[in-house]
Amino acid sequence: MARIIAGPFAGHEGELIADLGDTLELEIVSFGHQTTVRVQRVDVDLDGGDRGVGCDQDSAAAPAHEPREVEPALAVGDPATLERSYASWRDERWSVDDHRRKRAAAERELARLRPAFAETLDAVWGFELPESLVRFWLFLRVLQPAELAVLDRLELAPFGIMDVFARPDAEAMPGLDPRLHGRFYCDPPEMLSFMHGGGEGLHYGLWFDDGRRASGVVSSDGSDDGGLGRPRGTPLEVVRARLELACATDELGARERLFERRLLREAIVRFETGERVEQGAAYDSVHEAPARAAADAESDPERLHTIDEAGALVRGEPVLPRGHSMPGSDDERAVVAEWIDCIRADDPAVDGWIAEARRRLDAGDPAAALALGRDLHWLSGGEDQRERQACELLSAAYRALGRESLAAIAELHCRHRNRPSVDVLLRR
Repeated sequence: MARIIAGPFAGHEGELIADLGDTLELEIVSFGHQTTVRVQRVDVDLDGGDRGVGCDQDSAAAPAHEPREVEPALAVGDPATLERSYASWRDERWSVDDHRRKRAAAERELARLRPAFAETLDAVWGFELPESLVRFWLFLRVLQPAELAVLDRLELAPFGIMDVFARPDAEAMPGLDPRLHGRFYCDPPEMLSFMHGGGEGLHYGLWFDDGRRASGVVSSDGSDDGGLGRPRGTPLEVVRARLELACATDELGARERLFERRLLREAIVRFETGERVEQGAAYDSVHEAPARAAADAESDPERLHTIDEAGALVRGEPVLPRGHSMPGSDDERAVVAEWIDCIRADDPAVDGWIAEARRRLDAGDPAAALALGRDLHWLSGGEDQRERQACELLSAAYRALGRESLAAIAELHCRHRNRPSVDVLLRR
């Protein structure tokens, strides 16, 4: 039995299936399903030492599995055959000439539409157009059908603001507003959705901390059970990370899937992440895991921790004993869990927190109102009173900080939080 100690499958235990030198094949149970994953040798703790497959073991130990047969074209040590196979497969589905034509046409289209994108984002949301969003739009425009099919199989689809950009003349349904499009119940005002990630509610959004400029990407499953994470990265970095995570769970010999995902990887690196040569589990180990850890550990004096995990960009004194980074100890996490329980149970202590936040806001310190408002927004749970309390604190704090755009979104969302659909654009 081997234990994975780093990477996207850290903490899983599994049977060693194949020893491929620098990488190992393990059979694990993930999300209730038995699957085979390829991980870096350095990320695995092998019981009794690095024995590999087929080595002598104690008689009391379980017998080793025999290595699985590998398709010759995919066998380790035969890269030339693999390259020829991939080139033949790709040429049947993808054309470099078509790519050049689509890229040139998309860049001409962008030159024409970019001012309208910037004007819409500024006039309606109050946000500046991020370059990372422009690259994401351009990336999508040049994809050929085979590449789009891979994106679809990863359950990734443009969403939210990308729908608005795709239909610039579309209007919101009567009585609604484009700022509600793609905005889920728990989404804070700072979040602007750009991509759906599959399932019932997984979606990704750019994070506009100060009400003007994007500071990174967050994600949500549409509920208050998890968290958004600290904002970091770009839309295309999210696509690359999702692709490599899928590659890490591929079973050995899945030629079609391997080639499909390589095709999409090549499309991504034409725009971003081209310097990152790692793939699959190694990509997470080298790039994603360290970035997540750094973001969680960063102690930013300009940011107070919030229950939704994204943090509130503000200086000042909070009502609750918040830190400037994600809770890093069991004791710190236990304190946050107590806040959550109090809010969900409508504990009388919450009324005291709100009153103190309002008092400090009136005295010129919006920090407590912003942080507590975000907590109440995240944990509103369909309760009208909690929704109103969150909105009042947030809108007042945003205005005190000069973030009028976020105050307007908070008030708009509060009026329509319980709509059954996040799609508000009229279809023609």
